[in-house]
Amino acid sequence: MRIISSKKQTVKECLEENNFSRKVIRGLDYVYVDNKEIRLWMEIEENTIIDVPIKKEESDIIPTKGEIAIIYEDNDLLIVNKKNKVSTQPNIGHYTDSLANFIKYYFEEHNIDSTVHLVNRLDFETSGLVLVAKSSYVHNLFKKVKILKKYYAVCEGIIDDDGIIEKPIIREGKIRIIGGDKIAITEYKVLKKNKNTLIECILHTGRTHQIRVHMKSINHPVVGDNLYGSGDDLALQSYFLEFIHPITKKEIKVELELENRLLERI
Repeated sequence: MRIISSKKQTVKECLEENNFSRKVIRGLDYVYVDNKEIRLWMEIEENTIIDVPIKKEESDIIPTKGEIAIIYEDNDLLIVNKKNKVSTQPNIGHYTDSLANFIKYYFEEHNIDSTVHLVNRLDFETSGLVLVAKSSYVHNLFKKVKILKKYYAVCEGIIDDDGIIEKPIIREGKIRIIGGDKIAITEYKVLKKNKNTLIECILHTGRTHQIRVHMKSINHPVVGDNLYGSGDDLALQSYFLEFIHPITKKEIKVELELENRLLERI
């Protein structure tokens, strides 16, 4: 990883300025300047080019060969389209067959020396876009990046008008309910109506089960929601991501078409 100092400062200060995490900095004994080892306490001049040796990341994710649909990829990140009824990360019951297992296998197959850094996660039954950083450094940078996320959802019944739901969400056992003091904001737009309603949801906050809990709260749960409604095939798709790339500073915009499994249930 190569960075350039913006002023006269210590190497450690330069690393902090470039958003290297404390964990990464603690793991470094030295960096390279002109192919020479330089300790972190040493001072460097403005515009000094520093090569940072990133150590191999340890991971307990078991690489498993599986299908991943890559939508976008560059040297720093990966965006994939997760199928519904696939766990995003390993857990009890899905220790080796999660999306993270499949991505770890892909990384090893393509000599990408990183564990799987999930920038966002989707529920087991939610399909759509998952953003993955290829290093802990890039993952840390995303803490300061605003990501616009949009979802398609088919909700029970007829919703006549667009709206914004501003209600706090709190955990109660294995589910979430309206309550507490952590505000959550979901904006929705009506796209199509038949026996049910297709809406587009824009998340202004990122609470667990936010869309599902909010739509339940206005008596229009997402179709197939086995926690907050009825059925076992959640009609929810993360179809849009937009953000400024933390390294290149270019706008990244990725969009998926509405899945047939949602279209058929409107």
